[in-house]
Amino acid sequence: MCRKQTIWARLIGNSMEHPTTRCLTWQGGHSGDAPAGGGYGRISIDGSTSAVHRVAYTIFYGYLPNRSEVDHLCGNRLCFNPFHLERVTRKQNCRRRDKKVVKTAPRISWRQFRVYDPRSER
Repeated sequence: MCRKQTIWARLIGNSMEHPTTRCLTWQGGHSGDAPAGGGYGRISIDGSTSAVHRVAYTIFYGYLPNRSEVDHLCGNRLCFNPFHLERVTRKQNCRRRDKKVVKTAPRISWRQFRVYDPRSER
């Protein structure tokens, strides 16, 4: 298994797919509940902590310049579904943020959607 596949497997292992929105909602650590910059999923890779959505974007679309931002088209800060992410400039991201209400998704339990959970067979 290559490095990208290993990291993606970690992301999927700590997520829940919402049945209607198709958001891959991160169930691991996050950046807190602060109004500015809070509510984003965080993951530690080789001792360095990164934003989950930026890691997912990089795995699927390649290099992400440092000054680029990744917008959640779905508005869910914990979502890392690559089809819900788009690289934008800071200015674009601020404009979009002002037009929509950014929601921080609550932690979703596996039982809430009654889906198959392979972890329950351990």
